Amino acid sequence: QVITSEESTLAGMVDTAEILQGSTIAATSGQINNYFTGYVTTGGPGANTISLRGLGAQRTLVLLNGRRAGPAGVRGTVGPTDLNVIPNSLIERVEILTDGASSIYGSDAVAGVVNIITRTNRDGGEMSAHVMVPFESGGEEYNISASHGWTNDRGYISISADYFKREAL
Repeated sequence: QVITSEESTLAGMVDTAEILQGSTIAATSGQINNYFTGYVTTGGPGANTISLRGLGAQRTLVLLNGRRAGPAGVRGTVGPTDLNVIPNSLIERVEILTDGASSIYGSDAVAGVVNIITRTNRDGGEMSAHVMVPFESGGEEYNISASHGWTNDRGYISISADYFKREAL
């Protein structure tokens, strides 16, 4: 399954974790997201992870441009990749592979592999804002993201920042 940044924007999803956790492959699994803030979770409070096929985030491998993402976790424990550290404005597409992943990547990919591909050809800037306000007060979401890239014949440089805030219910 391939999810492009244009598809996610048209669907109204602006958070990287929301995009991945809302995909059809991950929708049937229990996901660790911002709603578990008061609970003890692997990765610490506020961590957002991806679990494919209901096997847990430890069995779902997250790659960044085809390479393993660095280990995540707090206080010396190694946990699954926290999706909050990857700004949505930097993502070009997300590729999700569920069949035969463990034979290629090992036992941490039993449930599947999520490969996040970043933009490499941006020359200029982009800024976006997203606000979601429910009919009743509480639960408002605010997201501002900005990114800028410079491309030349020797390579590229890209910088991106996201600000996300969800009010309490």
